[in-house]
Amino acid sequence: MKSNQSVFTVMLLVLPLALGLGEASSEPQQDYDFVLDNGPGGNHVFSNDISRALHQTNATLPKWVFDLPDGGCLRTIYFGFKSIYGWSDDDAKSFQERVFKRSDKKPSINFAMQELHATGLSDRPTIIKHLGNKDSDKYADSLEQTVLKLAKKEGGMHFFALAVNGGFHSVLLAVGESKNTRKWEVYWFDQSTKGFNTSRTGWNHTNRVTGKLDQLVVSPSFKSKNYGWSDIEISHLKRAQ
Repeated sequence: MKSNQSVFTVMLLVLPLALGLGEASSEPQQDYDFVLDNGPGGNHVFSNDISRALHQTNATLPKWVFDLPDGGCLRTIYFGFKSIYGWSDDDAKSFQERVFKRSDKKPSINFAMQELHATGLSDRPTIIKHLGNKDSDKYADSLEQTVLKLAKKEGGMHFFALAVNGGFHSVLLAVGESKNTRKWEVYWFDQSTKGFNTSRTGWNHTNRVTGKLDQLVVSPSFKSKNYGWSDIEISHLKRAQ
């Protein structure tokens, strides 16, 4: 792990996009409505209410988020956790302070993942190993196939915290199955996104990144000038018990 890793923070969410429960709703189907009964379920499956809350709050971050002493992408991750776990502002600030202390005042998404795991809110991070020299953008496994495989074991809506290039950028991913197409979709959340299936600054497409994730994580903007490319870490978030 590099000391200068917290330049960006990204959250990856893998979400099933079909509601598929109870009576048909008169409201138009939204991209953040998900199938919750398409698998055995488990402690990684979140409710539709969480995805709706994230969609609404990601579009307008409160001032206190920007007052945090961490990088912009990591601030966005903290607020994503707040939406997912229903934390109060004080809860979110307390988490941020624990990460700040754990990292010896050099916070990164990697230390946030460690804190999540220590409090029982995620699995131990999965590492996707970097291959070759520092200028090689090759990895041992596909990031997209890894998160899809983990989500499909239980069905439902899933969230993943993602440390791109050893923590150079932080992302929140949502993964799930589309109500309309019954295909699994992947959504990318960072400080430049505004809700589900919306435009993202610097991209010519929305933050629905299905089929593009492996290419996006090796975008030149995520390469460190100091150390090039490094391992990718993924944390599979769990419901609070």
